[in-house]
Amino acid sequence: FKRFHAGLWVEADKESWLADHPGAWERCVKPELHIPDGAQLTVGVDVGLNRDSMSVVWCWRHDEVRVVRAKTWEPEPGRSVDIRQARVFIASDLAIRYEIVQVAYDPRQFAESVVELEDAGVPMLEIPQVVERLSPADSHLFDLILAGKVAHDGDHDFAMQVNAAVRRPTERGWYLSKSRTL
Repeated sequence: FKRFHAGLWVEADKESWLADHPGAWERCVKPELHIPDGAQLTVGVDVGLNRDSMSVVWCWRHDEVRVVRAKTWEPEPGRSVDIRQARVFIASDLAIRYEIVQVAYDPRQFAESVVELEDAGVPMLEIPQVVERLSPADSHLFDLILAGKVAHDGDHDFAMQVNAAVRRPTERGWYLSKSRTL
């Protein structure tokens, strides 16, 4: 109720994909690592459905460390987020300040924005949300976090998103999903 009707965050529970590694995400806080203007970025967009949040995450590879930042939009109670906010943020903030190598997106929720961003010269990469793609990427992210090769600025909303994810096992490995208890 708190999340879907009141638009409030709730803490992740014991189902979190990082539950067996308490503090793993917090140990990656390295605010001194800034992403310099003009840096080459990979950007990801996650558009929530039905009164869920939406995030844009951008990543710069600095030696062996992935420096990541995120911006999250929460919907107004009982509503869905306005996808235009992510599109404007990518085109007006990120693309002007940095060199975007690609924006990865799920075609089901972001199709209309793709056309506008491509018209603005932003390179887009369709990533269907299928286990064959998600499982290796999520596993690699897990290894990077545990090895301390991810650096973030400690943003509370970003931490909530990361820690709220849960593993969903399949015959072909596991992938990350939102907790059903949130």
